[in-house]
Amino acid sequence: MTGRHQKTPVPVVRISTGRFDPARTDDVVAALEASETTLRPAISALPGLVTYYVGIDRDTSTITNTSIWQSNEHAMAMNSLQEMAALRAIFQLGVVFGPVANYDTLWEI
Repeated sequence: MTGRHQKTPVPVVRISTGRFDPARTDDVVAALEASETTLRPAISALPGLVTYYVGIDRDTSTITNTSIWQSNEHAMAMNSLQEMAALRAIFQLGVVFGPVANYDTLWEI
């Protein structure tokens, strides 16, 4: 599959990253694990979701939410997901998020 020359929409990769104090690693892991209960059903219900990953790199003290969507419009629905906004309080653990990016797919393996 190649990207821009196709007439069908290409998947969009949405990536959100955050940094945290290494001393808070266990707290961040616990918060991410606890968030699954609320976020999994809400995110799964969104149209256009292909897959969603939540990950942590303990060596660099960073977290990521990486997802694949059928279109940019579908990916943008995450911006208004109430369940995500409601859980922001648990990330008052010093997690600093960068801007969220939605990437058009140019090629894949």
